[in-house]
Amino acid sequence: MLQETRLHRIRALLSTQHQLSTERIIKELGISRETARRDIISLEAQGLARRVYGGLVALESPPEPPLQVRRNAQAREKRAIAAAAVQHLQPGQTLFLDAGTTTTLLAEELRTMSGLTIITNSLQAALALSAAEEHETLNNQVLLLGGMMMAGAQQTRGEMTVGEIYRYRADVALLSPVGIDARNGASSFHPHEAPSRTPWYSRPAAPCCWRITVNSA
Repeated sequence: MLQETRLHRIRALLSTQHQLSTERIIKELGISRETARRDIISLEAQGLARRVYGGLVALESPPEPPLQVRRNAQAREKRAIAAAAVQHLQPGQTLFLDAGTTTTLLAEELRTMSGLTIITNSLQAALALSAAEEHETLNNQVLLLGGMMMAGAQQTRGEMTVGEIYRYRADVALLSPVGIDARNGASSFHPHEAPSRTPWYSRPAAPCCWRITVNSA
């Protein structure tokens, strides 16, 4: 694994943990203690973290790592969650699938099912669900919500997306927010992401909502 990739993964962990032990870095990245030590020194030299006894702490909120880096972080746990979620779904249901790395892996699992209607604002999930040869028939109906796009986001968002959400009813909403509050709904590090999740908590007769995130989306 390239050092740049390792540093991105460590920064992704720091964005949610704010403090990491050397042992945690070794376990998460599958690297040697010496490699972990060099990466910690490198992050401190870049002004992104401070070395402390047994690990490091974040100096500031680091920028969100690239999607591919976040997708690879804790991939085994995310796939296990996705596989478990599928066991609770039934053909004929209508699902709302949020944008996120865990939900993208869930979309891949949903391809093994049939008879679902899946509403999503995630381009990655929509592409995973619709991956097929031209002569093949999709097992499920996939509806991609409209809205604004931002560089690198790979999801639709904004007032148009929220407005489209209110047009549909779903049996189950599979979401990946940073946090959930019974009164205030979904929360996120980014103010433009939470509005597309909140309607599933706040609307009357809300569907079953599952949070399926591992530490970060």
